[in-house]
Amino acid sequence: MPRSMESVLRRQSWASPPATPAAAPAGVILPLEPKEGSSSGHIDLFRWQAVPGAETYVVKVTAVTDGRVLWESPALTTAEAHLPNTIALEPEAYYWQVTASAGGKPVAETGAIRFLVTP
Repeated sequence: MPRSMESVLRRQSWASPPATPAAAPAGVILPLEPKEGSSSGHIDLFRWQAVPGAETYVVKVTAVTDGRVLWESPALTTAEAHLPNTIALEPEAYYWQVTASAGGKPVAETGAIRFLVTP
């Protein structure tokens, strides 16, 4: 193997992965927890990566089986939401999603992230 090729391969093997999570594409919110496919006996915290320029976020939790909305948050100014104590998620599959807005108009969203509450 030519010496220049060896040095290129050596440099590539020393490359380290990025220290921070990759930024989501424009118009997409990166969900942090619960992650897609997560399961737990108790899920009441939802976190996502903040969107530059977003003024508010709204979180919606829906049942996978019939699409009923179990909770929709008020407009939030932080990148996390806690379910109120009055909402208890029964053991079943759910989706959660976040919509970010600026100037009263949606600017980004997560799409539906599935999670499972177990008995």
